[in-house]
Amino acid sequence: MRFRPLLVLAFMLCAMQSASAQYAAVNAPRKIMSWVAPYAIAASKARLQDAYGSNIGPRNSLTHLALQFWIPKVSPAGVLTLARSAQGATTNANIGWFVNWGHSNGIKVMLCVFNAEHEWDWTLAQAVIKASNRTKFIDALIAQMQALKLDGIDIDLEGPNNEHPADKAAFVAFIKELGQRVHLLNKMLTVDSFPIKWNAPNWTWWEALFPNVDAINSMGYEELGINAAGSLRYVAQAGHAGAYAAKLNIGIPSYLPSWLGNTTLEQIQWFRTAQAGRVGIAIWDAQFPDASWKSLPVWNNLSYIRRH
Repeated sequence: MRFRPLLVLAFMLCAMQSASAQYAAVNAPRKIMSWVAPYAIAASKARLQDAYGSNIGPRNSLTHLALQFWIPKVSPAGVLTLARSAQGATTNANIGWFVNWGHSNGIKVMLCVFNAEHEWDWTLAQAVIKASNRTKFIDALIAQMQALKLDGIDIDLEGPNNEHPADKAAFVAFIKELGQRVHLLNKMLTVDSFPIKWNAPNWTWWEALFPNVDAINSMGYEELGINAAGSLRYVAQAGHAGAYAAKLNIGIPSYLPSWLGNTTLEQIQWFRTAQAGRVGIAIWDAQFPDASWKSLPVWNNLSYIRRH
């Protein structure tokens, strides 16, 4: 009986921590994230410097920019390493340019590692999350992040055509360990996910992932929308994230003028509404190639969302 007050105190502390985590998620700053693909470095540089109206554009609308420049590689001897993508000029000089541009505009610049030098290869992801490999791979990620003055890490390990349920536990363990290391350095961790139960990682993994990350990017793009079907509706995506909706960035494409019955501007305006709550935006990619992204109203709305 004498231990009962300690048990009650422990229960109260756990409840307070849980409530605190949910409060932090609900009140997290809104995120607007985009990516620089390794094959589009010059185009992305040019578009990031565009401005419309009274100097409104990516520089005062984005909050995060992920450089998709890193890949895992396995040597013939089976040794896992972190390498730079060969699809573009992923040099320190170019990385430095994006870091300087981002930091001068209050934008966090992230290291993005992805498993598709030629095509999406889940065996590379399996090598990364393997218990005997993951700590050393995390060491390599952290070392690159620190050396290049990056603000965090974005994990884009994709497994198409299969849900890979047997790998969920190892993936979550990898993210948990990486999240602990990154957060100790006051850096950020984001994870890219498929928007429904297909492929890996997917939204059936979100509940386990959300407590360990700063954001999950739902990669539906033109399959997601205000009026999409069922689970692919924006409101359904936010609902599935539940108390962690503020940690969800819903994917939208920058390569289409409209999708699923609404224009780019109409889709973005949804995120300003009360219905959207605190949900963020993930834009693929920073080339912003469609003409709809060369207009003041689009960037005015994104700038408003960033400020609110």
